[in-house]
Amino acid sequence: MGASPAHTPAHQPDYSRQHFEPAKTPADEKPKKSGDVFGDLLGSQGYDFAKREAGPKTMNAMKREEVAKDMDPEKLKIRDWTEGKKANIRALLCSLHTVVWDDCRWTRCDMSQLVTPDHVKRNYRKACLAVHPDKQMGTPNENIAKMIFMELNNAWSDFENDAKQQNLFQ
Repeated sequence: MGASPAHTPAHQPDYSRQHFEPAKTPADEKPKKSGDVFGDLLGSQGYDFAKREAGPKTMNAMKREEVAKDMDPEKLKIRDWTEGKKANIRALLCSLHTVVWDDCRWTRCDMSQLVTPDHVKRNYRKACLAVHPDKQMGTPNENIAKMIFMELNNAWSDFENDAKQQNLFQ
């Protein structure tokens, strides 16, 4: 009997290595080019995503950049300090060290030191003594001391009038 066509060697799959590319080792791999995700897809069509301006990345950064053009640097510093902390005396006191001048007599405090209303009051008074504008008369820090003092006073009056702020755990 003759061999059926299904069993002839010509119709059987050939899985030998001669039909495949040689195996690559990790040393043969080219390092990937760091860049944009779409650079490899659209780069062949003339798009270049790697060259971008180093401008602001977020809407808030764009707004800040626009405001910074016209605003006094000290006011901008105060604005950045109070951003997101309006009327929150605890947050303002914890971050006060970021806006005071180098030889200011303010000692940094943490939120753990501002748990009770008495602790807040004590640290608020220390901050007022450290940044009081009358003590900065005639110095380059006079203007920023006034602005810090006003922000602290506004936050303190809100704190005194708001029972929710005073009692953190109720």
